Amino acid sequence: MKLTAAISYKVEELAEITDSEIIGNKDLRINNARGIEESGGSSVTFADQKEYLELALKSEAAVIVSSQQICKELDSNLKEKKTFLLTDNPRRVYAQIADLLTPRPYESGEISDKSVLADTVKLAENISIHPGVVIAKNVEIGKNTVLAPGVIIGPDVKIGANCLLHPGVIIERETIIQDEVIIQSGAVIGSDGFGFATDENGHHKIPQQGNVIIESEVEIGANVTIDRGASGPTVIRQGSKLDNLIQ
Repeated sequence: MKLTAAISYKVEELAEITDSEIIGNKDLRINNARGIEESGGSSVTFADQKEYLELALKSEAAVIVSSQQICKELDSNLKEKKTFLLTDNPRRVYAQIADLLTPRPYESGEISDKSVLADTVKLAENISIHPGVVIAKNVEIGKNTVLAPGVIIGPDVKIGANCLLHPGVIIERETIIQDEVIIQSGAVIGSDGFGFATDENGHHKIPQQGNVIIESEVEIGANVTIDRGASGPTVIRQGSKLDNLIQ
């Protein structure tokens, strides 16, 4: 398995990426994003309230993401010892930076010889497929997508680029997953809906003939189940975020 290289950025680079203003040393190199109490000498943290800025100034963090208004509210000599990235939305900018500095889990760029792939599977470049993954016929998977251990993909599924499927995810037949989708462990996508016709002889299953479409930039929490439609598709719209245990 390939080892992920350490990720680091100069403050100047982070400011350009996040459209933030630098106060302090633009040449500092940062390699992790942490909460105030967990920060170290190469960390960036954030303070979106005055009381948090007071704590951040006393922390070991090298860089603090905050706002002009909050910095003006606090009169402290400690501000001269820190480097700041100033923005109108410190929490959002911190999230951007944390995303840049955090390697994607399970990303290896390799296909395990302990996975099982049908002959008709189509893979783009830089796919990571871990042990225990099973992929059925006529599946298409886009570039940079990661399938963690134990993922099962049914037939005729299409998965886009830059997706991450955590361990134990099951994607049933004919599901369509667009780009930049994250699915947490244990989720089941595309299983049959609960459809029955009832008469005096009991309950009779109605075939579930639809599928599931998950649009781009969706995140689905652990152990979520999303059923296929009875006739048309079940659609999760672009940018939706689903918490754990939703059915």
